[in-house]
Amino acid sequence: LEVEGQEVTPFLNRWAAQALLFRNTTDQTAQGRSSDAELLTQVSLLPPPAGAAAFLYPNNRFTGLASALDERGYTTVSAVAFDGAFWNRRRTHPAFGFTTSLFEETFEEGEALGWGLNDRDFFRQMVGRFAGGPQPFCALLLTLSLHHPFEGFPDRLKELELGELEGSPLGSYLHTMRFFDRAFAELVAGLEAAGLAERTVVVIWGDHDAGLEWSPRLATLSGYGQGAAGWYLSQRVPLLIRV
Repeated sequence: LEVEGQEVTPFLNRWAAQALLFRNTTDQTAQGRSSDAELLTQVSLLPPPAGAAAFLYPNNRFTGLASALDERGYTTVSAVAFDGAFWNRRRTHPAFGFTTSLFEETFEEGEALGWGLNDRDFFRQMVGRFAGGPQPFCALLLTLSLHHPFEGFPDRLKELELGELEGSPLGSYLHTMRFFDRAFAELVAGLEAAGLAERTVVVIWGDHDAGLEWSPRLATLSGYGQGAAGWYLSQRVPLLIRV
């Protein structure tokens, strides 16, 4: 995406050129939102149509990616710099097969952006763990900066000139997306510096839609059109895999 002649995610665009890019992955979450996405991606199960599996089935144990890799000698870790009680993650992540789960009390304090620790500091701390930790590893990293309601993005971190979009939730979303792009570039550089990049498969996905109002302005920016078909196409989420 370009806005006012500026690439919103220049690093991600270059990185994606060497990745598998799945263009028709859609938001399949229900009322469980992020927790539904974790169920979908980690254990390949669709969520219930009402309620959240994280609370409806707290005693379940699942067969998924983490448990399969754990059986094959991988160290498995999930990490989110947030309260582990949110979406019942203290219970669901071990149930998915992660032997270690890291929550907000595990991380050094840093500037909050969005719902918690900014993505740049989060990635930096996790790369430090990877570099000094056991290998091979499987890690699920849940970022917090790109989260609705997208307001109050710090002026000193802004890199884009957005014109009439400045100050709107959509404008803040774009600023935060650029911030993620920079943070992700540092994550990749950190993996390279630690000698891990050539032996690591990196997967990026969006867990669900951004929660932005489907407005004429957003429809025009996305290029999908303002009708029902445009809204449906807007429900696609990114999925990229790079080996």
